[in-house]
Amino acid sequence: WGYNAAGQLGHSATAASVPLARPVIAADGRILNAIRAVDAGGQFVVAARTDGTVVTWGANGYGQLGDQARPPGCIPAAVPGLTGVVDVAAGRDFAAALDAAGQVWTWGRNDVGQCGRAGRTCRRWR
Repeated sequence: WGYNAAGQLGHSATAASVPLARPVIAADGRILNAIRAVDAGGQFVVAARTDGTVVTWGANGYGQLGDQARPPGCIPAAVPGLTGVVDVAAGRDFAAALDAAGQVWTWGRNDVGQCGRAGRTCRRWR
């Protein structure tokens, strides 16, 4: 519930705000489940599933959904090529994932080095 202009609440519509709690809906139309960890950034959400994959939804102006070409969206979609994840974290416009091997993967806005690499934005780095 709350502010939803970028679809960060994971509902099927991007109403400006949602006053009551509602479940997040997956791409197949069912309630998103089997989540191990979740975190919210600035108008986007990142979640690790129990199968080790990661789904994201909401704003994507800096590639914080894990695929810079993907338009912002209210339907959770998988971060391509990311598996074995056990935990996730989100900052304002970037995200990080920890995999079972202990590697940290980052993506999104990188204007002050949030992703641990040079450049303005980064794609999955480890």
